[in-house]
Amino acid sequence: MAVKFYDLAYNELIDLFSSTAILPPSTKRWTEARILADSLAYKLCKLLLYLEEHGRVVHMFHAHNRRMAGLCNGWGLGRETPEYWAWLGRNYRVFAELVDISETTIVPEHEIEEAMKMITGDVVVNVDMVLQHPGYYYLLAGECVRQQNSRTVVKEVSASLAGELMVQDEKEAGKQGNLNGLLVENLSLSAEHFVKRGNRRTAAYVELERCKSHYFAGKYSVALEYSRTALPLYGADAFRLLQPIIQIYREERWYELLEEALLLALDCSKELNDDSNSFRFSLELLSDGIPPNILKSYNRIPLQYGRSS
Repeated sequence: MAVKFYDLAYNELIDLFSSTAILPPSTKRWTEARILADSLAYKLCKLLLYLEEHGRVVHMFHAHNRRMAGLCNGWGLGRETPEYWAWLGRNYRVFAELVDISETTIVPEHEIEEAMKMITGDVVVNVDMVLQHPGYYYLLAGECVRQQNSRTVVKEVSASLAGELMVQDEKEAGKQGNLNGLLVENLSLSAEHFVKRGNRRTAAYVELERCKSHYFAGKYSVALEYSRTALPLYGADAFRLLQPIIQIYREERWYELLEEALLLALDCSKELNDDSNSFRFSLELLSDGIPPNILKSYNRIPLQYGRSS
């Protein structure tokens, strides 16, 4: 009964957004209505999770995102804006937490594929139809934060080129730092869940992304000038996390990913003035352990990470 009334309230509220006379965009009432719509969607997802109606949960969540995304485009808050990605990232983060605390039974991916194959003869799984474990949604939340950061930088650069004065106070500066912290947090939670479910390779990929986030911490915003005294801290964090990742890629012989991890570790070693590890990683990059066709990108990739020649 609760699901029925929440669903009725949700649909009535969504219908109100179609009239700008009732809910003029960018007003206080419009903002409150958006927050309420998200809250009702979360409440419905939570109730459906406890009822173990996984199909309806996934459909509700993605349908809400699509409907609101369509409305955002009409409000001038489409995919090209940081506000859109902040909203979508928050949705994925909340949904991940709901799935996590509900302790619902998630069907393993290989069982889903086998079931789909038996029914349709096709092994392709539409992720919009299947409830994934929380790590998947934490990873998507992290990607949304990354998109938000990049859109924020573009917005600031565009304003600068247009001759607008960009004054960033302590609150705005703190917001940039919070975004990087949120990205790292989402990726950490994602990796934990992939490890817990035995997805070693995916966990290694997520951890590599977390290393990059540590490495680039403090460099998202063009409006701030970070001192180089902060770099060794981030370099140390990235370097510490890279060690087990490099070992996995060595064992798996994933040479493209191994090269990327080694190049990042090499640059971290330089930032830390660690001559021993700099020599060791350089030697491994030039050794027979990595095929020549992979090494041809060696002269190109360091530009992605390196701050010094």
